[in-house]
Amino acid sequence: MQLLALGKLASTKISIGDYHGALQIFNDMVSTVNKISSKPLLGVYNDVLVRCEISRILLILLLRPSPQKISPDLAKLIEKYTWIGEPDYKTTSWLGEELFFLLQSLVMACQCQELEA
Repeated sequence: MQLLALGKLASTKISIGDYHGALQIFNDMVSTVNKISSKPLLGVYNDVLVRCEISRILLILLLRPSPQKISPDLAKLIEKYTWIGEPDYKTTSWLGEELFFLLQSLVMACQCQELEA
C-alpha cells in the first residue's frame, strides 16, 4: 500500500514539474523494495523496481545533473547503462535483457548528443 501511494505521489510531482522531488521518491521506493522483498524479486516488487528504474533513468536524463551534483547512487545507476557489453545478471534477472539494452541505447544516445553540443 505504501509503494502504491509513493508511486502516485511521484506521478503527481512529475505532473507539476517537480522532477527532483519525483526522483527522490523513486529512490525511496527502490530502498523500500530492497528492504522488504526477498531475492529473487517476485510479482509486484519486481514491477515496482522496473517502473522505478525506467523513471529514474528518464528523470536523470531530463535533469542532466553535473557530475558534482549527482549522488553516488544515481551516478552508479547511469554508469550501469554506459558500458558496452554484456549486462550483469543481477540486473537482467529482474529487468529483462531487452529492456536493459533499450535503456542502455537511450542513455548512450543522450550522452553522445551532449558531447556533440
